Amino acid sequence: MGLWHSASTGSGSNQYRSRCSSLRVASPLGTSLPTLCGQIWGNSCPEPVRPPHWAHGRHPDRLARLVTAGSTDTAGVLNLLARDRDPEIRRRVASNPATPPATLGVLSRDRARAADYDKLRTVRHAVAGNPAAPPAVLLQLCEQGRTEIAQFMMRQAVAGNPNCPPELLGNLFHRYPELLDLRLKLAGNPNTPPETLLQLLQDTSEQVQQTAAGNPALPRHTLAMWQLTHR
Repeated sequence: MGLWHSASTGSGSNQYRSRCSSLRVASPLGTSLPTLCGQIWGNSCPEPVRPPHWAHGRHPDRLARLVTAGSTDTAGVLNLLARDRDPEIRRRVASNPATPPATLGVLSRDRARAADYDKLRTVRHAVAGNPAAPPAVLLQLCEQGRTEIAQFMMRQAVAGNPNCPPELLGNLFHRYPELLDLRLKLAGNPNTPPETLLQLLQDTSEQVQQTAAGNPALPRHTLAMWQLTHR
């Protein structure tokens, strides 16, 4: 853990104190330096946290960063890990529902690339499925993707996002009615508009029909009528 040792002087020290204060770490621990690595990251690391490493969210142990990136109790640390050099760590932050919306907005413009067969592991794709993602970010993501398969996977992730605005879900249905996997996502999304669910009940795919019938947003009388005709 020797990577944590660094001089704490000048503006670096002020930056360090500011980070601790914003994460509500300084108050319970007192204002005297040093704060221990384990007291911030929730592990047994006994090393002191010093700038510039803490200022950039760099824990020397990749596993510790991965675990923290998926934790829902460390929002302040997530802001730092969103700038991690490891794209897998940024992806975990992007999929974490505790990540602040503003940070998700930044991650929605992440430049990490992947092969077409691995698009599900990209940072932007993770943001698209995060229920904490702002509607404006989801709208932008629907138009992103360097290849056709990347665009499809992005729209599919947005269609399955439980906090996606109903208007956007309805628009996805009307723009891409030929995509079976997209229709399945829409059929199971509780935010899908009732009028869209009604159309999905008449889908050519029985799986889509059954999924739409089980959607809690479907009006009861509509479900009752559908059940009578499908006995």
